[in-house]
Amino acid sequence: MIKLKLLLEQQRGNTVSTSRADGATNNDAPELPRNPYFQIHFQHIHDNIEELNDELQALRGQVSELTLKLDLLTSLLIDQHALVSNAPCRQLSTKNKIPAGH
Repeated sequence: MIKLKLLLEQQRGNTVSTSRADGATNNDAPELPRNPYFQIHFQHIHDNIEELNDELQALRGQVSELTLKLDLLTSLLIDQHALVSNAPCRQLSTKNKIPAGH
């Protein structure tokens, strides 16, 4: 939004410093005329990138929470499977078996 305000002030005829926010300058890059259309376009791109980065951070948090839940469920299922497989098996008595000829 700061760049958009600078653009509006430039369009009104006010002279505004357009140095970088961190104070660093790029001496290798030539000064090019700044078209207002492209300034607005790039400002929108910058805003969209910030929104997408925020959304990406939120999604990463959700993924880590889901990973923890899945790990917990997996360990519970493994423990449950171990309990079932270690339980004594019931053998059918001879009176419950079906004769081989039938």
